[in-house]
Amino acid sequence: MIWTKSRNKPAVGRPRRSQDKIRQSELYQTALKYAYRENGCMKIFNPTEDKAIVRSGDIYIHAGPHSESMGATLQNMADVRVYSGLEAIRSVEKDDMHLAN
Repeated sequence: MIWTKSRNKPAVGRPRRSQDKIRQSELYQTALKYAYRENGCMKIFNPTEDKAIVRSGDIYIHAGPHSESMGATLQNMADVRVYSGLEAIRSVEKDDMHLAN
């Protein structure tokens, strides 16, 4: 998934059922919450079609070795912050606890 403040482009190129499964995941919900808090947007990253829209300041969240490798590639293209899914979840949970206090 990639998060950015500047664009909102719909996810394309994945079967609808696959997108629905991803959208129901804890990681997707966490990333969506983060994007909302930061007044940004989020999309499911398609490496074939979406490399051209990556910009400095974007955040890329990976959930596996292939997507982790893609994160490293994106960092070579622009100033992109890359987090594992677990790092993203923990960060948002930490922010939630801070806001609750």
